[in-house]
Amino acid sequence: MTGAASYLRRLGILAAAVLLYWLLMSTLSRMGQGVLLGVHGLAAVLVGAAVAYYRRRGELSAWTIGSASLIPLSWGLAELGWAASFFLSDRSTRSPLVVLATEFGYVLAFALIVVCMLSALEGKLRDFFSRGVAIVPLLLTTPIAFRLILDPFLVHRDAGLTAFNLGEAAAIAVSYLALNLALLVIISSRSLDWSIFAAGILCLVFGDWSLRVDKIIGHRIEFGLPSAFIIFGLYAASLPFLERERIGRIQRFEST
Repeated sequence: MTGAASYLRRLGILAAAVLLYWLLMSTLSRMGQGVLLGVHGLAAVLVGAAVAYYRRRGELSAWTIGSASLIPLSWGLAELGWAASFFLSDRSTRSPLVVLATEFGYVLAFALIVVCMLSALEGKLRDFFSRGVAIVPLLLTTPIAFRLILDPFLVHRDAGLTAFNLGEAAAIAVSYLALNLALLVIISSRSLDWSIFAAGILCLVFGDWSLRVDKIIGHRIEFGLPSAFIIFGLYAASLPFLERERIGRIQRFEST
């Protein structure tokens, strides 16, 4: 089976699992949803541990492997905190405890995504970003990220500069870096593994931003399409690291 066919098969299985998870979430009570979210968080932690095990000896640097394993692990811990504090304990999303238990993990996961890709670049960073095409993603994503970051402070000023608003702003700012870097990796990389990783990150950030819009404007937080994108993207990005096959570095832009 070719590499592309193998990835398609695994991505199809992952999509089916996410769909099943979605169907279960829509039928369970709030308590059941919290338990199922906790199961997902625990699964993400185990995936992070599996990545560290499979890639403990490889051609990539310790920074790349360490951050790749800590991405699902830190996200899973944040999901466990979210399940325990919001679904099971029914605390407000603006509670400092909820912010501490969730936003810190999400911010850390996005920061690790940036570290993972930067540490895997081939050659010097300056060479990678020297092409003019590197600014194209910024032109597309900057207005959206800027609007999301400002919204809690300009529109919902009743809460002031709360820990929730600061946590939201930090998560969006770091995920903005991860999103643009993932777009550049898709443009430049000739590696199927890194393309799958970057595509998973795009799904993750898209779902996260969509979910944050719902929270910012006060919609009820439920497991919908944004959450499905988050889960699919998180595990899809880990797929290339769950094999023992060699993963090369991210190539710089071609002169073409």
